[in-house]
Amino acid sequence: MSKHEPAGSILCIHSVAVTPRLQRQKHGSQMLSHYVRDFLDRRIEGEGAAGSVSEMRLICKKNLRAFYQDAGGFALVGPSQVVHG
Repeated sequence: MSKHEPAGSILCIHSVAVTPRLQRQKHGSQMLSHYVRDFLDRRIEGEGAAGSVSEMRLICKKNLRAFYQDAGGFALVGPSQVVHG
């Protein structure tokens, strides 16, 4: 995962961005959970690019792990060698 691969089998989320004045109002949680649900629905139905993706991964800073685990159902697998922001 060192570069973008349009035909790759791993979808990687790098961040969820919400403008500061709207943060801490559940907008980020709602966007992420909707995105994950929509992706899984499309993958099950074999639609478009989602049908060719075998897994979804997330790269985040340590202090945001709980947010992504709660909002998107992500689990900690281990540290990434990808440098993110």
